[in-house]
Amino acid sequence: MGISVRKIIEQLPKERQNKIKKESKILIQQYRSLQEFRQSTGITQEELAAELLQTQVNISKLENKNDMLLSTLRNYAQALGCRLEIRLVGKDNKSILIENLQ
Repeated sequence: MGISVRKIIEQLPKERQNKIKKESKILIQQYRSLQEFRQSTGITQEELAAELLQTQVNISKLENKNDMLLSTLRNYAQALGCRLEIRLVGKDNKSILIENLQ
């Protein structure tokens, strides 16, 4: 029988455990954000898959990813009838819109 991830994490130093917990919360929120946004548009995974010439399973996997190409995210957004904006935000909350990423 294998060792659970939880047991492995419990053996790590507290600082590392806290970092893992913090990062996992961020990833879970990002996942929920993408999925919840799609749901708020009233578009199903099946409908989005048809628009992107993908399978529903691929859309589910995409919504579970924590790292993807900008072009993939842009296509996802466009299929939802949205646009993707990327901003660089400083500590003082000054921001610029990055427009030259293709």
